[in-house]
Amino acid sequence: MKSFLLIFFAQFMVYFLVVVNTRAYTNDNYTLTAISDVVFASVNFFIIKKIAKDNSTKLDLLAYVLGGTIGSLLSMYISKHYFLV
Repeated sequence: MKSFLLIFFAQFMVYFLVVVNTRAYTNDNYTLTAISDVVFASVNFFIIKKIAKDNSTKLDLLAYVLGGTIGSLLSMYISKHYFLV
């Protein structure tokens, strides 16, 4: 039952964040995009760490979270200002 609840709440959180993040970036809301990206990447990192039984460091977490967040924000900026959409 513990495993079921962990998986249920992890999936709930991930899908919730996907929708929040999608609504944020489609409305050019940089702040909400950054917040939802940080939470989403953190949740994913800890899920991967738990499954893989990995000994990742805080620096690894920081790299994972910042890479995703900065990637999203930069792609929002570039696609808005340099692509004809």
